[in-house]
Amino acid sequence: MKIKFTSVLLLAGLFLFGTQAFAQKKNVSITYEIEFIADESNAAQLAMLDGSTLNLAFMKQKVSLDMAMGSLMSLNMFMDGEKGEGLMITSMMGQVTAATISAEEYKELEKEASKESQEIEELPGEKKILGYKCKRAKIKSGDNTAVMVWYTDKIKPENLNSEMTSMYKNLDGFPLEMEIMTGEMPMVMTAKSVKEAKESDFNLEIPAGANVMTFTELKNAGGGM
Repeated sequence: MKIKFTSVLLLAGLFLFGTQAFAQKKNVSITYEIEFIADESNAAQLAMLDGSTLNLAFMKQKVSLDMAMGSLMSLNMFMDGEKGEGLMITSMMGQVTAATISAEEYKELEKEASKESQEIEELPGEKKILGYKCKRAKIKSGDNTAVMVWYTDKIKPENLNSEMTSMYKNLDGFPLEMEIMTGEMPMVMTAKSVKEAKESDFNLEIPAGANVMTFTELKNAGGGM
C-alpha cells in the first residue's frame, strides 16, 4: 500500500484539558475518531475499517502519529526534530515493516514539506468541540487536496514542519475536526479527547520480527510518499 504521510493525516489525509484555563497548548496528545462515508457497495470494506482512530502527539520538536485503520492496517510514526531522525512502522495483513529515517532523509522530508503550498480560506460559522470554540476553514494544498476543518486557536503545536502535519502549519491554530470529501471513500475525523503529551507517547521501537529497511528503500519499494 502506497502511503503519503500528508494523506495519512487526511485519512487518516492533517481536544480537553479538564479545568485548566484555555491558554494556548503546544504539548498535546489528540485522539480522533475516523468515520468513513460510503454507499452499500463498499459495505465489506467499511466493516474492515470500523473503529478506525488517529492519535497525534506533540512535545516541543517531537511528533508522533498512531493510526489504526480498523482491522485493515496500522501505521505508527515518530519524528524527532531535535535529533533530525525518525521511524515509521506499518502493519498490514500480518506483515510488519519498519523504516528508519536518517538525518539526511529527515532533512529531505522537511525540504519537501516546506515546498508544499497551502491556500487557507476562512469560512463563516462557529461551533464547540470538547469545550473549545472552533472556527471553520478550507485548506487547499498544492496537489489540489482540499480539507474542510474546524480549528481552535487554543492549540498550536511547536513542530508543524514534518510531512505529517505541514498542511496545518499556516493555520492559526490546529484542527479538532477534519473533513476530507474527495476520493473514493470520504471521511470525517473528529477529536474525542485531548490531553497533555507524555514522554511515553514518543517511545516507538522496532518490533521483533519486523522487516527493517531505510525510508529511501521503502519509498523505492512503493511504500513511501
